[in-house]
Amino acid sequence: MKLKNRLKKYWKQSGWFLMVLLSTMAALLIVVLDQADAPPLPKGDVVEMKEGWTYTDPENGGRQLTDLPVNLNLPASQTIHIENIFPETMESGMFLCFRSTQQSVRVFVSGKQVYEYDMSGSRLFSRATPSAWNFVPVPAGSAGETVAIETVSPYTQSSGQLNRVFYGPYSAVELNIMKMQVPQFIISMAMIMQALTLFLASFCLMKSKELRHVLHSLSFFIFLAGVWAFGESRMPNPFSFFNLMESPLSFYALFLLPMPYLDYMSFRLHPRRRRALSILYGITFANTVVCTVLQVLKVADLIELLPAAHIMIVLAAGYTLLSLLYDSRGSGGDGSRLELAGLIILSFCAVEELGLFYKNDFSNIGIWVPLGLLIYLMLLSLSTVRNLMRRSAEADELDRKLRENQGRLLISQIQPHFIYNTLGAIQAYIMKSPNTAYKMVQDFSDYLRANIQSVTNTDPIPFTAELKHVRAYTDIELIRFRNRIQVIYEIGASDFMILPLTIQPLVENAIKHGLCKKVEGGTVWIRTREHENDFAVIVEDDGIGFDVLDIKKKSDSVGLRNIRDRLTLQMDAAVDIASAPGRGTRVTIIIPRGKALEQSIQK
Repeated sequence: MKLKNRLKKYWKQSGWFLMVLLSTMAALLIVVLDQADAPPLPKGDVVEMKEGWTYTDPENGGRQLTDLPVNLNLPASQTIHIENIFPETMESGMFLCFRSTQQSVRVFVSGKQVYEYDMSGSRLFSRATPSAWNFVPVPAGSAGETVAIETVSPYTQSSGQLNRVFYGPYSAVELNIMKMQVPQFIISMAMIMQALTLFLASFCLMKSKELRHVLHSLSFFIFLAGVWAFGESRMPNPFSFFNLMESPLSFYALFLLPMPYLDYMSFRLHPRRRRALSILYGITFANTVVCTVLQVLKVADLIELLPAAHIMIVLAAGYTLLSLLYDSRGSGGDGSRLELAGLIILSFCAVEELGLFYKNDFSNIGIWVPLGLLIYLMLLSLSTVRNLMRRSAEADELDRKLRENQGRLLISQIQPHFIYNTLGAIQAYIMKSPNTAYKMVQDFSDYLRANIQSVTNTDPIPFTAELKHVRAYTDIELIRFRNRIQVIYEIGASDFMILPLTIQPLVENAIKHGLCKKVEGGTVWIRTREHENDFAVIVEDDGIGFDVLDIKKKSDSVGLRNIRDRLTLQMDAAVDIASAPGRGTRVTIIIPRGKALEQSIQK
């Protein structure tokens, strides 16, 4: 029976997600089983022109290059002119193909210009022509003729970059490029699909808005990583949707990447790390804004400012790596180890790729980091979903225990002897002081109503409502004990929310266990204070007091523990108890301002 109930509960929480997952798997299975043979591949060989290129150096004359790709490490805006000779036999309809890296391009055959790609003067903010695959139609009769390629870039890091050159039929060359670049393309698409899957799964698996926010931050981080990896995949034009490759969007993905990651880590790491993470988040945001302004004002392009993005990524990853290593020393579970292993793998890949970038070896860039990211994100997603589902299960368990304790709480607060004593006092006053008896009946009715409502309503209520409950109780006790007890209200703030049945039990404990056990009685003070970041509620008495360590050992202090647990769970409040034998007791409740006012606005 228990297994059946657990299965029903699991289906209720995750049924829609499982249905989507099973439907997707079924669709993939149908696609695999129903596949047909592909059409024949285009005919014609693709030849790579690696050797025989001559570079014309303005200072030292021509020199032979061993092969391509190569980086000449030239100053920015210096034109590079390289030449080679087509084979003696060439079929018609051939295309010369090579990739330019933020370079304007011109191609000459037998000294005649046959191709130009120069967008540097037409862009609104950037100064360079975007990186692209150049497909140059080779004129008929070009066999044995000289072919020359000229490139120029305003950026130092790409000025001397010369990439691989191919020639062959257009469709064959394009297919060859796709085969080379498809691994990075698949990785980028996998990241984007993973981000969308996590985003949708958050609505199915997580009932808490806070937990959904965590998954949304993680999915946005993965999405930005996928956009950047897509830009680095270097697929030919038919796959560069909306011309996103090498566009500012790809660079912005790098600048924004640390922000959702740090937001996610503020939940993932220990709360003491949140201040440092907030500082890093603010620096990342400011860095993005400053770089955007520099781009718009044409002071510097985003690609020239990439070191600033790299620094923020290294700082964010380095801080979280060190924090995970430190925090997982004593309490690292499987989720922490998975995430830590993925982050270490990604760090090694990032170091390798940054080394290639700053060596200007662009031909091998875009392989290591996407692969490391994919491994890390898979482990991170698995770790996050496991942790969030565990927390969701713990929250459900706490909620169940809270509901079970509500009945016990009511019983512990409405003790039979209090009812008997109150009714006895009302009976005694009916004949000698009807007005007093009438007031006691009204106060007793308010007291019972507030106790019963607290069982069905667990949400925060206005402090004034809880204060009314306290007054109803203390008015009864003041009549019963006459001059033995005094109650003093020092209400400095009242416009905030608090959980029902939290202050009244503290006042009752002060009277019953603190003052009534003292022969001469005493005084209870009920105070509220408003501070910059929180609200404070203080219940203090000058009764007999007790040893705080003793009450922690007692098994019958359910009421006090219940109050503390409810306030901590629902309002992030802190409860401090200070007492000593013969010196009275002071209980202080600190409610964060955001929680108190947030609940007030919702009401």
